[in-house]
Amino acid sequence: MSNKDDIVTGKGPSGGWGSLKGIASISIESSASLSAADTLRRMNKPGGLMCPSCAWPKPKNYSAFEFCENGAKAVMWELTKDRCTPEFWKTHTVQQLRSWTDHELEKTGRLTHPLRYNPQSDRYDEVDWEDLEQADAFFFFGQNPGTNSPRFLHPLKDAKKRGAKIVTFNPIIEQGLVAFVDPQSAVDMTTGRQTKISDQYHQLNSGGDVAAIMGICKHVIEADQAAQRDGNKRIIDVDFIEEHTQGFDRFLSSVEAADWNDIEAGSGLTKQALQEAADVYIKAERVIGVYGMGLTQHTHGSVNVGMLVNLLMLRGNIGRLGAGVCPVRGHSNVQGQRTVGVAEKAGLIPMDKLRELFDFNPPLKDGVNIVEMVEGLIAGTVKASICLGGNLLRAVPDQKRMEQS
Repeated sequence: MSNKDDIVTGKGPSGGWGSLKGIASISIESSASLSAADTLRRMNKPGGLMCPSCAWPKPKNYSAFEFCENGAKAVMWELTKDRCTPEFWKTHTVQQLRSWTDHELEKTGRLTHPLRYNPQSDRYDEVDWEDLEQADAFFFFGQNPGTNSPRFLHPLKDAKKRGAKIVTFNPIIEQGLVAFVDPQSAVDMTTGRQTKISDQYHQLNSGGDVAAIMGICKHVIEADQAAQRDGNKRIIDVDFIEEHTQGFDRFLSSVEAADWNDIEAGSGLTKQALQEAADVYIKAERVIGVYGMGLTQHTHGSVNVGMLVNLLMLRGNIGRLGAGVCPVRGHSNVQGQRTVGVAEKAGLIPMDKLRELFDFNPPLKDGVNIVEMVEGLIAGTVKASICLGGNLLRAVPDQKRMEQS
């Protein structure tokens, strides 16, 4: 509890000229851009935007200035003209910034470049995002840019223009991975000109990703063995595998032992189709493996991702410009609960740390995942569900049975 002497008191009521004075003060302090005025005009109105300050609902009959003092101040800070460039990080370490207040950090402005933490220097170094522009091939698994990340289609269009290959694995036809008409191109819009996206489109079985990737890996290794027999250059990146991987011999044995009949049955694809995909991978110098929730939201999600990484590592397509793994997620907090230590499996959570930090005894019994919870709601074994920030009824696929439960 604060002492009475610590409590700040003011004169006069809230609102009125005091609020306008406060908004004007923050407008100057935040270096708000001129666009802030138009943003405030459209805030909390149809066709406009929601206030970033709070979640108060939009009124049915709105006024000319449908925002409060705090909302206006939040917009001013959001639209600051101050910029935090890479030059800032050359003279400031993270340890130094730990003593700064939130207000002081806010005043540095908006970040202008992608950054990566350097533990050696305790600073953030500038990095570039030119990988998409340098890739020779893209392999898509369980990711639909047309519906989930439409802006991705523009760099894919550019990739096709420079001759890059795109190989897609998806049980269904996703039109965004078939062809694309650029709405920002006057020529495309007036003529209907299309950019063909996927050079190969493989409709594999649902859940057949591991088998499909196994088939590609098998052809790559067989091609490497043939190159050795003929005295040609190796197909796999031996130096990368020796320096940066472990367990390759066990992986090699499992691939060699895999039967093509089993691979075809599991993947739903023919041996020839998988070999054609593998040939694209072999010929490309820089490959990016793109995946989304179609790969992760699965009983064998970790195995799916692990197999894709194994494929990329075979030819050293990790940690190089224009090569690597490109997970495309839904939004920035899609894995937030895992980040803060919330999961249904008690063994995955640092219980000792939670007990130490928050002085309580966390439950040690496993809970249920979302599928098990939904089944429990339908069966009546789960009596209620508390959801924060989401609509479970609309989020799960089986909405009819969910509505009934």
